[in-house]
Amino acid sequence: MVNVRYYPGLDLSQAEIEGSTSEEVAALDNELKRQMLISAKAANITVTSWLGTKLREINGISVFVTEYERKALVGAGQFRVRLVRVYSGSRSFTLTVSYKKSAAYLLEPITDRIISSLYADGIT
Repeated sequence: MVNVRYYPGLDLSQAEIEGSTSEEVAALDNELKRQMLISAKAANITVTSWLGTKLREINGISVFVTEYERKALVGAGQFRVRLVRVYSGSRSFTLTVSYKKSAAYLLEPITDRIISSLYADGIT
């Protein structure tokens, strides 16, 4: 599954997140985890593993990548979910990619390619 959410009202810029300290990233991760667990509970989703948030650079873009695993909504199995947050003022968005872990051998390279396809044109 691939999903993009656009946030035209955000003020954070690339310059502001590029210099994030490890303490700031840890605080962001704690807040994202707290919010995710609340949302997951409301949607009857079981988060089975929180893999955390890291500041990464993809093709010249500074992004926050958050990873976690959850139970399938229908049937058995686990899903790996990655949220790639791009902050660029009114052009901010989150790219979410997820796949069933039992199909990782096929789907992980595809989702990696989708994530790595982000490029900096227009991102400031």
